[in-house]
Amino acid sequence: MSRYPHTIHPTETSIQIIQFQSGPMQNLQYLIVDPVSKTMAVVDPAWNIAPIIDFSTEFNVAITQIWVTHGHFDHVNQLNNLINAVNGTPTIVLFKTPLFTPASPHILSVDDGSSFEFGNTQWKVLHTPGHSPDSVCLQHASHLICGDLLFVDACGRSDLPGSNPVEMKNSLYRLSQLPKDTVIYPGHDYGPTQTDTIGNQLETNPNLIFSHRRSSVTLG
Repeated sequence: MSRYPHTIHPTETSIQIIQFQSGPMQNLQYLIVDPVSKTMAVVDPAWNIAPIIDFSTEFNVAITQIWVTHGHFDHVNQLNNLINAVNGTPTIVLFKTPLFTPASPHILSVDDGSSFEFGNTQWKVLHTPGHSPDSVCLQHASHLICGDLLFVDACGRSDLPGSNPVEMKNSLYRLSQLPKDTVIYPGHDYGPTQTDTIGNQLETNPNLIFSHRRSSVTLG
């Protein structure tokens, strides 16, 4: 087994979600493994690519995709290094107006409501600005990779360059409408647990509760 502490979360399909912590900002890293197609997607590669390569070898899967939830440094500072480490072949999945441009010709620009394939599964894109203008959540069945939009019992900052508190509230409202059994996988380990459900967060997360109880507002 890998020398890096991690948790494997099964899904309703063959997909497995590997979660582990990395870096000085308590980032939660995710590897999406499809044992059927023997492929792996890496979410927000930052701080250290050694665990990523280690897991790829251990599970005997090829890294075919890299997903970017948003372009902040603490989520992508190892992206180009990972691209080089796997010979530049993975498809980079990111929102159509990214904060940065990866050093790769293999870019899949996604939009709100679109879907893309990974292995034998489909993943839906939710554009959720507020923390950053290019923030997206990625959904498969009842599992939601949510970047820095929603943490367990907290939410991402909306006072950074490019942030917008009104958009943040609208994006949180959108998540509050998802089925209550939806499991969230946040970008940082800032809560009492590393994952939770939307239903539980509607009981314990003041930011999600506040957004859920008020009607959505728009900029204007």
